[in-house]
Amino acid sequence: MGVYIIAEAGVNHNGSFKLACKLVDAAKAAGVDCIKFQTFKSKNLVSQNAKKAEYQKKTTGDGSQADMLKKLELSFGLLRIIVIRLESVFYPPLSI
Repeated sequence: MGVYIIAEAGVNHNGSFKLACKLVDAAKAAGVDCIKFQTFKSKNLVSQNAKKAEYQKKTTGDGSQADMLKKLELSFGLLRIIVIRLESVFYPPLSI
């Protein structure tokens, strides 16, 4: 068995479906075996009262951790479309 290469998209789509699709295309063009996105619901991940770290404030401005993470979520409907696209390009799609 050879090496299995996983591209880490994480939340680099910044909550944008269009950018998520571009990441899929870029990963395929790079020749990786699959791509992994981070999927979550901010309300289940962090308290509304959690403050941002200083480095986060520098890059994303004021607001809470929850506000910042909410902007990185993709809706369930969009995630379903991305999974369908991933299945046509990679097998299996990954998410954590």
